[in-house]
Amino acid sequence: MAPMTTSPTSVPYADRRSPAGRPVRFSVRFLVGGGFTLIELLVVVLIIALLAGMVLVAVNAVSKSGASTKAKADLQSIATALEAYKQDFGSYPLVTTPNTGAAVLCKALLGPSPKTKATGPFEAGEMYQAAYTEPSLPPQPYVALVSAPMGTPSGAQGLDDDWAPISNLDGNDGQFPDYRENGFRVGQKVIDVNPAVPGSGRPGGKVFGPYVQPEKFKVNKDTLFFVDAGGKPILYFPAATNRPKLSTPESGSAPISNGGYVGAGPGGLFNAHNNARFFIRKTPLGTDIDEANAVKRIRAFLGDYGLDGAINKQGTMETDPGGAETLSYILWTAGPDGNFGPNVPTDSLATNPLNLNPSDAADWKVNAQAVAACDDVSNVR
Repeated sequence: MAPMTTSPTSVPYADRRSPAGRPVRFSVRFLVGGGFTLIELLVVVLIIALLAGMVLVAVNAVSKSGASTKAKADLQSIATALEAYKQDFGSYPLVTTPNTGAAVLCKALLGPSPKTKATGPFEAGEMYQAAYTEPSLPPQPYVALVSAPMGTPSGAQGLDDDWAPISNLDGNDGQFPDYRENGFRVGQKVIDVNPAVPGSGRPGGKVFGPYVQPEKFKVNKDTLFFVDAGGKPILYFPAATNRPKLSTPESGSAPISNGGYVGAGPGGLFNAHNNARFFIRKTPLGTDIDEANAVKRIRAFLGDYGLDGAINKQGTMETDPGGAETLSYILWTAGPDGNFGPNVPTDSLATNPLNLNPSDAADWKVNAQAVAACDDVSNVR
């Protein structure tokens, strides 16, 4: 009778020979039964998820830090350019129309003459101008302060409107709305023109600028804004040429009448109306459309925790020497979160909101904390 044979898989061990001829035994249980349990797998997945979350937080922090560093470098370059502008013209650029601080800054230092549009859609910084009816009497151009602006520009613009009237001249031409050169000419572009001789004439006034290198700044050739890494405009608040008296009321007294430190309009050292629209959050929250809140955001960020437009002691929150009150202008970007200024209570899900009616040191401390939580970048802080 032939000897019985057994399948290799029917026994728990299989004999193999080592190079030395000795048998080596492998456990089938070791080969097929040594995997992770479900609980162990879940623990591993959880650890990986936690590590991934920590890495994302670190990457986000580095990204925000990089954006802030880039913004500070841009503001320093603009500050250098403003000094060169002053050297040529004897003063810093003036802002004479509400909500045009950002546009005036770009025009003065880069000198663009953006092509105007008669229909939308519009991006922030683009120009609107109706069709010409009289070549010698062009309609008023307007700059869009926000993307997808509401309504059509009109002669009477409020501080919460999405448009601001401003000339689109310069760009070395001073005449035509579709020229896009940088720099600007003081005086007529062409003089000694003989109407009977096409192409006659010679260059006119002196050309200045650009005072910044266009390739180093994020700016669309058809817009009137310098923008930061998030696409938000860089704001410009020039100080009043005749500095007002900044002596202040103490706690509980009424705001000073001349506007003092930051005025809600002309009269203060800085005029909040130069860029007020950018501090009014119409979207996506849709609730904080109060001009007064916009002014308070500006005042708080500049160290006026009492929100009275004045520089006062306000507990231990006295403005540091060499702060904004000594500056000739303020440059300001929205920071990584894309919002200008600290939160106010009407902001949806606001954290660290301002106390809009502070009256004592505890309220001033709350406002100091709200400012500390704000990630805006400026030449002040």
